[in-house]
Amino acid sequence: MHRARQQLLLQELNKYFEVDVVEYPTKYNFILNNVADIANYFRKVLDRNEYDLILLRGDRYEVLPIAMTAAYKRIKIAHIEGGLETGKNVIDSKVRHAISQLSDFHFVTDEQAEKRIIFLGASPKTVFNVGSLDVSYAKSIVPKQIILEDYILFLFHSIPGEDSQFVYDLVKDLGLKVIGIKANQDYVKSIMQEEYSPEDFISLMYFAKCIVGNSSSICKESSILGTPAILVGSRQDGRISGKNTLKVPFDRDEIIKGTKYQLGHGRYQPDLIYYQPNTEKRICDILQKVL
Repeated sequence: MHRARQQLLLQELNKYFEVDVVEYPTKYNFILNNVADIANYFRKVLDRNEYDLILLRGDRYEVLPIAMTAAYKRIKIAHIEGGLETGKNVIDSKVRHAISQLSDFHFVTDEQAEKRIIFLGASPKTVFNVGSLDVSYAKSIVPKQIILEDYILFLFHSIPGEDSQFVYDLVKDLGLKVIGIKANQDYVKSIMQEEYSPEDFISLMYFAKCIVGNSSSICKESSILGTPAILVGSRQDGRISGKNTLKVPFDRDEIIKGTKYQLGHGRYQPDLIYYQPNTEKRICDILQKVL
């Protein structure tokens, strides 16, 4: 789990449990070079300590070998953000569902994910709809205006058939400054290299005139912030999004038309589709009961 963005959960966990946060020191850019190293690295960690539970989050490639290692060592696994379904052109859903199959407890973000993970075979008694930690974190931040001029926030991760450079070129021609962050490099090297703290990232999202891209942050964090957003292409197919988000196909005219519409619309009311009060505490309360 990204340590900074999970600080609210970590603070709560430390009130009730003895917690170790273990992060893998990334050495390579190529994913397959990492997998064996990650499994071996965490095997050594698990060999040195006796854990009652491993808490994992999400669908990144590095999480799957950790789940496999813990499962074979018969250590209970709790998985955060299982049950989500995303685009057919990305591997995320396969990895996410594989981690869920290896897990014993499931903390899901919404009703749709809850139903899906039960359909995939999890016992309803082990599935808990607690809302999104990302949304809980976003709601806790008091935004500060980092960039004084109007801007579009560009959050696009290239996938096969949907290249970020194409979308970026369309957005930059609309006449506003374009701010972007470094993208996932699962398929194509990122065209943006900026990196921000989690707090600054939320502020950038809040004050943007429009967010354009295919990041999960458009579905989750932007919903509670109410920032107008354009969700481009198929990467997040199957994931629910807020009323602030307009979904468009990977098409030149649709992207331009949608972005212009959202720029003219202005801020939306916060949407609570991913938000539940006290998400962090609810996770801790449930873990106390199941352990």
